[in-house]
Amino acid sequence: MPEKIRINYDNEDIYEGELDNEDRPHGRGVYTHHTEAGEIQVGVYDGEWQNGKKHGEGTHHYRNGDVYKGSWQNGLRHGHGTYTYHKKTANQSVKYVGNWENDQKHGKGTMTFSNGDTYEGDWKNNNMESKRSIYTYKDNSKYEGAWKNDDKNGEGVLTYSNGDVYEGQFKDGKRHGKGTYKFSQGQSKVGYYVDDKRVGGKPTSSEQAATTTTSNATYSENDARSDGEHTDD
Repeated sequence: MPEKIRINYDNEDIYEGELDNEDRPHGRGVYTHHTEAGEIQVGVYDGEWQNGKKHGEGTHHYRNGDVYKGSWQNGLRHGHGTYTYHKKTANQSVKYVGNWENDQKHGKGTMTFSNGDTYEGDWKNNNMESKRSIYTYKDNSKYEGAWKNDDKNGEGVLTYSNGDVYEGQFKDGKRHGKGTYKFSQGQSKVGYYVDDKRVGGKPTSSEQAATTTTSNATYSENDARSDGEHTDD
């Protein structure tokens, strides 16, 4: 069994674990960062190393209270992993489970928000971007369709909690372009939408209610873009 060594660094960081021939962390080890004022928890990485970098499977508890558990490559989050956010204020991200590439959310993944909404789909360079995604709102409304720039963009179907359905084009989270609005009672209307409102006539009471629901539901999607992951402490 490889010998475990303790190293005390000049900045008061501590490493306990296996080393390579150049005295770099290599194999299994625990790296504890020095404490700083205002931190939520002690920054600690417990996992696998290669040539002095986090590599393989490991868990990092960040000073801000966030936790990442999953795969690493050359010191970066890479592969499948779960990132749990400490901050749980209104409409913020709570947990991401999915693929990572070069320290960014990239590939298939699911984000859960503090208000109960969830996004399931593809990610590209930390942004929600998918040809077909599923966004479920806390009131059980559901959007299935294209997603780009962290919002509904392109063709999609939005099913409201009252049973009404809009199928058509979206732009920046709003109904925009050609679409069909189907009422839960069976009637339907085909038309064009601009900035979430049907063009060429006064919206019915049902459509007006649906517009309000859509506007409220987009808050968590937009706010999620400001969330950031810690990288090294």
